Amino acid sequence: MRTPPPLLSLAIDSALINLPNFSDLSFIPEHILLELFLDLRTKKVFGLGHERHGLYYLHTGASGTVLSATVSPMQWHFRLGHHSLQKLRQVVPDLGPISVLECEACQLGKHHRSSFPRSIGSRQSSPFSFVHSDIWGSTRIKSIFDFQYFVIFVD
Repeated sequence: MRTPPPLLSLAIDSALINLPNFSDLSFIPEHILLELFLDLRTKKVFGLGHERHGLYYLHTGASGTVLSATVSPMQWHFRLGHHSLQKLRQVVPDLGPISVLECEACQLGKHHRSSFPRSIGSRQSSPFSFVHSDIWGSTRIKSIFDFQYFVIFVD
């Protein structure tokens, strides 16, 4: 096995694959065989893949070097960074018959905070008659004028 050139080993699209999880890149003529380990300590392989057009595609089918382990679509979803089902199918084509990913973290990530409720009848009639302030500090790094605390005033 040859050692990959430094730039080529970083060519994996970081939005799809987390590079530190890959423990071995084997270079074979005309393509790259990728071994992805379930546990870097025990070296149990749970997937193989190949590179095509700058992306690495994972094979979940049986192989001589792959241990017999079933990986659910949700496990792929968690391991590959909570991508959509459409994106997971691009990376893992034989994902199985699943139509919806029910991920609590993804649902919570789509929620937005409610806006601050408006008080009826409490509008101020002149500027600076009601001012909100917030103080922040002390900071570890001082400003260019040697300040460590910051105050914000909102009219």
